[in-house]
Amino acid sequence: MLTAVIESAVFAAAGYTGADALSLCAAVNLLTNISLNLILSLTGWGTAGVLILEMLIVAVEYLCYSCAFGRGRKLFALTFAANLLSFLIGKLIYG
Repeated sequence: MLTAVIESAVFAAAGYTGADALSLCAAVNLLTNISLNLILSLTGWGTAGVLILEMLIVAVEYLCYSCAFGRGRKLFALTFAANLLSFLIGKLIYG
């Protein structure tokens, strides 16, 4: 999935280059992206629903990453930035 590639690349660019870190990033993104798409397909929520779910995804992903890498503002900012970038690229590609 595109989101896993984009967000893993953002994490790699930020220095999380180990196989374990990139595997975790890809796995977390696949799970959250599949969950997002499943919820959206079942509910038909519009833009507001997508934005709310995206905020929840940032929180869930940050919690997963903080268990592996330790909590911190930089990690939260990185998680947010990676999600924002993948969201915007997805909007450009898929509308």
